[in-house]
Amino acid sequence: MPIKVITEPAEEPVDLATAKLQCRVDVTDDDTLIAGYIKAARQHIETIANRALLQQTLELYLDDWPGGNLIELPRSPAQSVTSITYVDSSGGSHT
Repeated sequence: MPIKVITEPAEEPVDLATAKLQCRVDVTDDDTLIAGYIKAARQHIETIANRALLQQTLELYLDDWPGGNLIELPRSPAQSVTSITYVDSSGGSHT
């Protein structure tokens, strides 16, 4: 199930200052790199755990309607579902 992040979390679970303290980094030369590592670590954990660690907006595409009329969300917990859009057999889009 292809899932696309529409809106990234507003912040990461570990801030840059905490990560730099843990890594014993005192200079700002690698701040962008370390921030990228923090984001990559969160994304990796979310992927292997199938859980969203922070509030974000996701989009899910399915190739066809699921059997049993049950759509399983690949990341939990869901706070809300904004919409479900599908294309019928004649090509018409419905929300």
